[in-house]
Amino acid sequence: MLLNAIIFSLVHLPSLDILPVNIVNGILFALAYEKTRSIYVPMIIHGLFNAILFLGVLIGN
Repeated sequence: MLLNAIIFSLVHLPSLDILPVNIVNGILFALAYEKTRSIYVPMIIHGLFNAILFLGVLIGN
């Protein structure tokens, strides 16, 4: 699971300052998959996380 989180972080590596956030997200996504055995659950969580960040950028500007 930790290896999956590290790979997720490296794939989503725009800068080193958000690396810990990406590792935590990778662990959460892996846990969601392990618990449900469905790839759709982590995909939905990922999409919701991205949507929240996107809305934050829109509102912040």
